[in-house]
Amino acid sequence: MALSKILPASQVQYAGARNLIINGAMTVSQRGVDINSLGETAYSTDRFRTRTYGGNGRFDYDQVTDVVPSSTFKYAAKYTVATAATDVGSFGYSVQQVIEGHNIAQLRIGRSDAKPFTISFWARSSVSGTYSSGVATASGDISFVTEFTLVANTWKYISYTVPAYTTSVPTNLNETNGSGLFFTVIGLASQTSKQTSTLDAWQSGNFAFSSNQTNFMSATTRTVHITGVQMEVGDVATPFEHESYGDTLLKCQRYFEICGWVPRTDNLLACVDYKVEKRAQSTIAVVSSDAAGFSVSVNELRDSRQGFYQSANASHTTRVTMSSDAEL
Repeated sequence: MALSKILPASQVQYAGARNLIINGAMTVSQRGVDINSLGETAYSTDRFRTRTYGGNGRFDYDQVTDVVPSSTFKYAAKYTVATAATDVGSFGYSVQQVIEGHNIAQLRIGRSDAKPFTISFWARSSVSGTYSSGVATASGDISFVTEFTLVANTWKYISYTVPAYTTSVPTNLNETNGSGLFFTVIGLASQTSKQTSTLDAWQSGNFAFSSNQTNFMSATTRTVHITGVQMEVGDVATPFEHESYGDTLLKCQRYFEICGWVPRTDNLLACVDYKVEKRAQSTIAVVSSDAAGFSVSVNELRDSRQGFYQSANASHTTRVTMSSDAEL
């Protein structure tokens, strides 16, 4: 694994908002703190999703406070194998965050002034073995994979530096509001077509796993915990950048928000102002309503404001909770 420099806190001069990862301390979990049977690209704690690449393994997710690496962290994300995978090799498994293109533009990937960046996090697994981590452009043009070992039921601090990539700008690199980088926090079982023995270096192709990757997905009840996830410009792993819950929540709500209103008449056009402008036009869904047969259709669609049309009983006060999803 490509090691990174770690400075003691006494030698670090801190600058705000250096972490490119959103919700790295696992504090915000708008979809719930206990979610079962997660499959391909299913979101758990905000901004983190599971990958199965179409495989038959499944995860349960819990936001936990009882198993954390230190008192510095209140929460960790716990993933449990709910359904063992019988198709490892054909499919891979991991926990991932997709980083928006706007947020990676400062890395200058592919240019002469490209910057290295350093990734750090805490991980704990019930299974000893070798695990993978790394990044790839969302288009799959280039990727970087490293590996690390974990001892069963023991927290370990992982850090590595991804060197500046100066060869050329990847053809389909997104540096706007689309998917910029796929960051595999931890690989949990390898897909043959996405595994590599070339470690700690950029390479052409879409790779996410080391060829030494442990098959964590082979049995149910196995658990992995992660927290303190950070990605920062430079070749130094600094202490985790904590921020207020409110700041983290606002960042998460750019991609997903729970919202609601109380219309009181039938066939009412109601507009809900989002707390944060969405990354892009969002997908809306009813989370809950106290009126049977309630339906919603989009009347007006804008990045920062969503129009809803409700068709509940005119004599019934309808309390509606909805989600607005603009995830990558």
